[in-house]
Amino acid sequence: MDPRDRFFGSLPKLSFLFLTVNSFNVAYRSRGDPSALSFVVFIYVAMMLLFICLRRLEMLAPQDPPEHKKRTLAAIWVLATVLSLVFAWRVAEIAPPLLAVAMAGFYALIIYQHADGDSGVIMTLSPQENV
Repeated sequence: MDPRDRFFGSLPKLSFLFLTVNSFNVAYRSRGDPSALSFVVFIYVAMMLLFICLRRLEMLAPQDPPEHKKRTLAAIWVLATVLSLVFAWRVAEIAPPLLAVAMAGFYALIIYQHADGDSGVIMTLSPQENV
């Protein structure tokens, strides 16, 4: 057996162990703050569910019904979106007002591409034009 296979095979287990130890450490330190404790517990549970869904998606065989893949992908999408929203909410709670304004400006200028009233078609440049 290749030593790299052994290392990369144990990498998910090490990641789970690292996430669990850090989550328990942060939960212990935030035991006096109910909002911080609920944030840590929620993030830990959501991350575990996301990893379980990703593993389930990896384990799907090509002959499995497409509904299984669609349901698993939908669950992954929902969990990733919820995690992003919860992290954004938490950052917005502790961010200074000027940073919050800057983040809103970033959203308006970069992320929200339909602000100028166009049809919403995003044009991609060809390799020749992308210089």
